[in-house]
Amino acid sequence: PALPPEGAPPSPSARRGAAIARRPSAVLGLFAVVITAMGFYGASVEEHLAVGGLDVPGSESALAAEEAGRRFGVGAADLLILYRNPEGDVRDAEFGSRIIDGLEAVLADEGVVGATTVYDTNQRTLVSRDGSETLVVVSLAGDSAQKLATFYRIEPLLRAIEPPVETAVGGLVAFTVLVQQAAREDATAAEVIALPFAALLTLLFFRGVVAALLPIVIGAFAMAGSAALVRIAANFTEISIFAMSVGAFLGLGLSIDYALLLVQRFREELADGADVQDAVAATVDTAGRAVWVSGLTVTTSLSALLLVPLPVLRSVAIGGVL
Repeated sequence: PALPPEGAPPSPSARRGAAIARRPSAVLGLFAVVITAMGFYGASVEEHLAVGGLDVPGSESALAAEEAGRRFGVGAADLLILYRNPEGDVRDAEFGSRIIDGLEAVLADEGVVGATTVYDTNQRTLVSRDGSETLVVVSLAGDSAQKLATFYRIEPLLRAIEPPVETAVGGLVAFTVLVQQAAREDATAAEVIALPFAALLTLLFFRGVVAALLPIVIGAFAMAGSAALVRIAANFTEISIFAMSVGAFLGLGLSIDYALLLVQRFREELADGADVQDAVAATVDTAGRAVWVSGLTVTTSLSALLLVPLPVLRSVAIGGVL
């Protein structure tokens, strides 16, 4: 958009840009405090997000699964612990006593509902054909976040059975932890690989260190901000881990694009002879408004997914909007 005619009163965005330019130290200081706080708060966001979200609550399939679990005990096990006896049969009395003794501390945890073993049910399906391995099914209480917290507490206890017992931990909750770790590694890769690569490109384009670093700082701010906001939102509704992937690539991609637009317009204003304050005001009034309209357009389009009853798509919308 073009600047208002000469003599016309400045627009609200131009006045905001001028106010920012008059207090650069205060703005930068506040910016540093906010990005640091959001970075620390959002660093562990993956631990507060659920894995899955592919079932529609209240649908016929979801109701059938709940009914099957209630009537027949059929459903996904929270934790499946595989114990192996390399020296013989798992139904050996000494081996069995080690498993039972080791599970006592697990069952004492307030987040554990119970455990099903071959030693108290005599179910043959819990023992491998060669008799060297046995499954222990552990049920946990609470929602996804509470089950994860319980898992982190009891995992060392599950693996603390005395030798020669060999232990492997699986199940839906353990799978959730693996997905969270993968999401955290992906986010780290974006920061370690994408940001330096983008910095190199902007340096080649702008031929100035400060101008080149600004889009990268804004990109890092967007990623930290989206992580912090998603963690806050997770306190009020269940959000899928996939929200972070969407937030990362949208936040990084769009913020770098928008920052490039602002920096280029600012440099054009300086080249036309404007002082710094006037250049900032003009930049915020023109390129800044273009960024605002573009961001609002992306937000509006993503918000349409909030109407879809599938939790994973709603999570994508929440992550993208934030």
